Amino acid sequence: MAEVTTNGGEIRLGERVVSVREEADQVNLETDRGGMRARRLIACAGLFADRVAKWCGIEDDFKIVPFRGEYYRLSSEKNKIVNHLIYPVPDPGYPFPVSILPE
Repeated sequence: MAEVTTNGGEIRLGERVVSVREEADQVNLETDRGGMRARRLIACAGLFADRVAKWCGIEDDFKIVPFRGEYYRLSSEKNKIVNHLIYPVPDPGYPFPVSILPE
């Protein structure tokens, strides 16, 4: 983060992005705390990266679909056979919020 601020950048945390509009020489961004303009934008959007990319006009062929996860601790005798994360196959029928942010 220091490299960004040292070079004149600004880091904003905890703001909800409402819209992004790119122009030839700048990016116009609206958040729940107001608007701003920048020459460049790095959006660390996590689970909402596909939506932010779409707002920026970036065509994609994927959609991030979050699924609820759970952690389990195996008994110590299994430590020799399992030493990484195990993921269940997600059930697309599981009810989850599909629209947390506006499209």
